[in-house]
Amino acid sequence: MKKITKINRQVARRLAEAIEEVVCHYVANEGLDLHVTNKGGTYSDTEYTLRLNLAVIDESGQVLSAEAKAYDESHQFLGLADFPRGTTFRANGKTEYAITGWNSRARRFPVQVVRTSDGATFKFALDAVRQALGVKDKVSV
Repeated sequence: MKKITKINRQVARRLAEAIEEVVCHYVANEGLDLHVTNKGGTYSDTEYTLRLNLAVIDESGQVLSAEAKAYDESHQFLGLADFPRGTTFRANGKTEYAITGWNSRARRFPVQVVRTSDGATFKFALDAVRQALGVKDKVSV
């Protein structure tokens, strides 16, 4: 294997993938989920700081992030008492999404969802999710 003499974007990505792959097996045995964050980290020519996210996996096998916990604690107050985390809905009558969390700091798009077909994450407005789920009464947040 060739020795790394300079860190660039390609090297940083390759290192992040290798570290995630190696460490992921260990943390999975401990009941945790690990992934490299969206930002991935920062690097210079000689240094790379990797950002990882560790989260507990709940009894149902879903990752229990801060947003997931916030949704579990507050969904009954949002008018979504009958729709626990993981509930699926269709937006625009086509694409299916599953609710994954609630970001209380996001004013316009606080509901976090994942597209079930490919796992891509998105943010939705509360009213849009309520409408897609067929909830009629209004709740102010």
